[in-house]
Order: sequence, then C-alpha cells, then structure tokens
Amino acid sequence: MNYEDVLNSLQTQFPGVAALTKQQIVSALSRSIASIDRDIKAKRGVGKYARKEGRRVYFLLTDLALYLSRDLKEAS
Repeated sequence: MNYEDVLNSLQTQFPGVAALTKQQIVSALSRSIASIDRDIKAKRGVGKYARKEGRRVYFLLTDLALYLSRDLKEAS
C-alpha cells in the first residue's frame, strides 16, 4: 500500500479526526502500548507527537500513514 491508500484507510476508520491517541493507534495497528512507547523512545516509527490535556499524547494521522506506508514497503 502506498501513502495515499494508507491515509484513506485511516481516515475511513477514524472519520473527522486529524490526530490519534496511543489507544486509537493500538486498535488500528493491533500492537501494544508498550511497543508504541518503545518506538517513541527509540525515535522511530510512529512520528512526532504532541501532548494535550495533561498526559494524553496525540499523533498526526499523516505521520502515522507515512510510518505505515514505509513499514509496509520494507516488509514486502
């Protein structure tokens, strides 16, 4: 899948949303929060994030689509 396909898929799955929480990413990727946290700590993968509402972390949908399209390309 290319970037546009992944982004369209995410926008279909999460309509009207520009950024996702870690919990939403976990449900979209079928990964654990610990693996997402490891990627954040290693500064790879999921992309930049912003903190809002205290401890809640949000990731831009566009960054997540870029990460997933690169990840899918490397796997094939």
